Amino acid sequence: MARLVTALICAAGVSGVVAYSQPASDPVRDGITAMRAINTAENMVRNSSGRYQTLPDLLAHPAMERWRADFTVTGGAIAYRGLQVRVALSADALQYQAMVVPTERCGTAVFSDESGLIYTGKGLGC
Repeated sequence: MARLVTALICAAGVSGVVAYSQPASDPVRDGITAMRAINTAENMVRNSSGRYQTLPDLLAHPAMERWRADFTVTGGAIAYRGLQVRVALSADALQYQAMVVPTERCGTAVFSDESGLIYTGKGLGC
């Protein structure tokens, strides 16, 4: 009986360890995290220089240091944890639009602009 109780306690301990292991990546949460980082860095850049920056320049800014390792640059494409990231500036660099787009067809995309509001959306029919 004592062995059975010990085995059950050990099994409960193992399942408890499994329950507290690192959670799987959530693409929506990752997209929102990337967007918050972009909005924060763009705001800091605008306050110091008067203009927003392109995404490659923004990635070099100290405000992006915490998240920089999760961004990958391949040629002209930039991704955050596998999600496509794009920032478009107005001609005078006083406005921007940013998007984090999933690679799967019906995933949730994340959008923002200089207002700092973050929106999520899915394609029609998804």
